[in-house]
Amino acid sequence: MNRFKAFFGVGVGGSPRIAHGLFAFLGGRLIRSLIPRQQYGIPNIKKFLDSISS
Repeated sequence: MNRFKAFFGVGVGGSPRIAHGLFAFLGGRLIRSLIPRQQYGIPNIKKFLDSISS
């Protein structure tokens, strides 16, 4: 988990938690991420998928 946080920059400061969000990988590489400001909110999945397909 710590390596994932460090590599993708998705950690919660001062906490072992990973940020809630959406992540898209292609060939093992992160191609897009969406981390909402409100961590307990629901991210806009349609907008995220549209951004990947364009």
